Amino acid sequence: MIAIKIGTADRRDGDIDARWITDQVNARRREGKKICVLFKVNCGDVNLNLPSRDYPKAGGGGRKPNVNEEFILDEWRKMGFPDQNLNPGMVVSFWEFVKQICD
Repeated sequence: MIAIKIGTADRRDGDIDARWITDQVNARRREGKKICVLFKVNCGDVNLNLPSRDYPKAGGGGRKPNVNEEFILDEWRKMGFPDQNLNPGMVVSFWEFVKQICD
């Protein structure tokens, strides 16, 4: 299962597409709102909640990531999610990356 929450809008699995992601990110940018994104990835031995930099803080962690989770977290960091302002391309790219892992 992959779920993405962008602001107050959320979708999961087959309801997610690049156009929806782009529309949601751009709508928040036009409204002058922070781009808050939360990825929830739960497939195989992967169980991650990945909030973007501006996502409201929530509890998390509690255990060390396994090898597959660490692989996804490394890509998350490489793409700059914890540190950068988001753009639609970043969100779409990460979604496509995670989708490949979970399929």
